[in-house]
Amino acid sequence: MLRALALILQRECFVKQGNLRKAYRHDAVKETLLHGFLFFKERWKQLLASVLVLVGVLASVYGFSYYKSQKNEQASLAYYMLQKEKLEGEKEREALKHIVAQYENTATAKLVQFKLLQGYISDQNKEEAESIFRALEKTSRNDPFFHTALLFEMANFYRDTKSFGLAAKLFEEASHIKGNVLEAESLFQLALCFELDGKKAEAKHLYQELLERSEKAFESVKERSQERLIWLSAVNQENVS
Repeated sequence: MLRALALILQRECFVKQGNLRKAYRHDAVKETLLHGFLFFKERWKQLLASVLVLVGVLASVYGFSYYKSQKNEQASLAYYMLQKEKLEGEKEREALKHIVAQYENTATAKLVQFKLLQGYISDQNKEEAESIFRALEKTSRNDPFFHTALLFEMANFYRDTKSFGLAAKLFEEASHIKGNVLEAESLFQLALCFELDGKKAEAKHLYQELLERSEKAFESVKERSQERLIWLSAVNQENVS
């Protein structure tokens, strides 16, 4: 309001001086300020409510983030204390499951689930391994590194148990993950699954594609791909002869 009063006094001075152009400009500014004041006067309750809602949302987000951070710290501490107990076998497994249940959806709980998965894979317990894999697979898609490691772990298990089709599916999925630093390895393992599954043509085609890739990340699989192609060609010649 003081600003508006000052503008009115300035305008009167400009009129007395005959400077109508400046007086007109001040009229426009004064009108804008007046409209702004009236708008704020009529809508201040709505504006205040909007500000309060925004503050509430920000407080909720901060509170939830703090809660998640605290919960994850508690989960990490519980896992650390469990490791100090040096439990083995089913006792350790039950203790790990308890951490997962108590601190669900924390980063530590996911790592504990991954440890459980590795244990079931080591025991060749396909049913339990697949159950944990499905649970983790749903929640790990936003973390490309963890998701890739999860797919590799289960794909290797399927390949080792001669479920080559299932292994190939997971390696192919891993190769499409954005930000996957193991794209080249994913494709090589996919080709190897084709080869082991008797799909020689698909394997040779993919090995050849890997040799033709120019990216630096693919250098690590080129030598192995070349070796597999030589082997497949030798086997094919033996079969022909």
